[in-house]
Amino acid sequence: RAQHQRTGEAEADSAADGPRVAPAPTSALTSGVPTSGVPYLREWAFAKRHPDLLDDVSPAQVYFEDGFKRFDADERPALIWLFVGPKGTYTPLHRDLWHTDAWIAQLRGKKLVRLWHPRHVETLSRGDRFVDLSSPDLSAFPRCHEPECVEGVLSPGDVLYVPSDWLHEVIALEDSISVSENFMSSSA
Repeated sequence: RAQHQRTGEAEADSAADGPRVAPAPTSALTSGVPTSGVPYLREWAFAKRHPDLLDDVSPAQVYFEDGFKRFDADERPALIWLFVGPKGTYTPLHRDLWHTDAWIAQLRGKKLVRLWHPRHVETLSRGDRFVDLSSPDLSAFPRCHEPECVEGVLSPGDVLYVPSDWLHEVIALEDSISVSENFMSSSA
């Protein structure tokens, strides 16, 4: 899917069905990084089909206490995702579902991550539609270039915390593998 907006239960449930290959947008965000026609396996909720893979990401549980763990195991949403793709794969601007926090662990390759404070949501979105910053519709989002973002590069071994309601987009600068999990802050 070219537009990725994690906005509700239907999105989370559909991802559990298996790997999803999504096309990337047609223009580059970063000079020299192709994004046109690049296949991307993203949002594969692998935990139900391959729970043994969770052993490889268990340290995250130490640092990010998940309020969903208060529920019985069969009632907890499966919100851990695997992202695999070549250089140029892209997750467009979005805000994570259910106002959850998230972490992203970079396993291979490098990714550029840009984050915007929640106070910019009205400038960067209209309802569930977010501006495509690689080719913005300035009639719909006339002030989309005004908000400043926080940006950085994730390298193998890096883990990034994404606070609840922060808008973000991600582009692979190299062939890349990442794991991400949405969680309910224990303070929620």
